[in-house]
Amino acid sequence: MHKKWNQRRLKKMADLCGHGLILDIGFCSNPNVFLKGKVIGVDLRSCKAPSNYWTTIAASGEALSFLNQIDDICAGEVIEHLENPIKFLVECNKALKQGGKLILSTPNPHYLGDFLRNVLGNVKSLYADTHFYLFP
Repeated sequence: MHKKWNQRRLKKMADLCGHGLILDIGFCSNPNVFLKGKVIGVDLRSCKAPSNYWTTIAASGEALSFLNQIDDICAGEVIEHLENPIKFLVECNKALKQGGKLILSTPNPHYLGDFLRNVLGNVKSLYADTHFYLFP
């Protein structure tokens, strides 16, 4: 993933979030230094979080233990890695307060650059071992 593009994506996701209680799901690979508020990093593995994170939790996004407590959820480049993305979406819905937002990003297989890579047979980026689904 191109670093400049990734920074713009993270900034845009952070701009869509408020300043309340925010979950950043799957943050270890790509922590969002632009998030404001009380940020909780959620990931299957433990890792060092940036200074703007309040705390971290080792957990699955498919098994969140929050009920109507979260203002916003960020999940950048995560949903394609999940075995059960519907369960993930249901868990996010349960965790969010009324009016809360779920902000997702995922690789787009219909993006021209990826489309051309597919045509030319270079599908490593979209069809990684860890990608269960592609969402256009």
